[in-house]
Amino acid sequence: MACMRDNLPRRLEVEEFVVLSSSQDGARETLGGEIFFTRERMNGDIGRARAMMRITQPAALRNSAYLILETDDYLRDGMFVYLPAVARVRRVSGEIADGRLFGTDITYYDFKQIRSAFGDMNAEYVGMSSTQGRPVHTLKLSPDEQVNAGYDHLIAQVDSHTCLPLSLSFYQQGQLIKEASVPANTIVADGDRWYPTEFTLRDLINGSQSTLRTIGFRSSEQLPERLFHPASFYRVH
Repeated sequence: MACMRDNLPRRLEVEEFVVLSSSQDGARETLGGEIFFTRERMNGDIGRARAMMRITQPAALRNSAYLILETDDYLRDGMFVYLPAVARVRRVSGEIADGRLFGTDITYYDFKQIRSAFGDMNAEYVGMSSTQGRPVHTLKLSPDEQVNAGYDHLIAQVDSHTCLPLSLSFYQQGQLIKEASVPANTIVADGDRWYPTEFTLRDLINGSQSTLRTIGFRSSEQLPERLFHPASFYRVH
């Protein structure tokens, strides 16, 4: 868990992405935008994660935005979504957290956990195994019972070299309901850290899937604090 956490970006970064989604009936949709990420500096140390996703396509969702602010108390974690159609910021909590992020198979809660390296989950070490021909640490990760995650635990297979999860299996009452995977050959280095350029999540109940691909990446010396404030994150273009 510490290794996954340490692999989070230590610098400001901007990631251009596209999400390709397909449903069981063959319908396909494309979502594109940018993700801005930083970590708070606390007493000189790099601390809690902050991330903002802004949508640029399709036109119907352009300028929609989603903000996460990690805290030390999961009940106070800040998750906020802005939809131009309703012209208001809404706090994401309760049942909303299990909702689909802008129509993809990724939920608000999934995005928050992935971007904060599952920092507030209860972790149990299962042992060593292998996937995609690489040695992995197998972990059982469980959200707090008071969190509406949509599942009661997940099994993560974490690459022993890069500290990135290569697969995630989501279970609810013993049933496998979702699977996520990162092809090992899509992992690239950025200085002393690693990040995946492709991530696929499959909803086994609905028969749909979404693939997030990073198409551009850059570090930034300066990002305005307004990007990470609930009152202004959706206004910064």
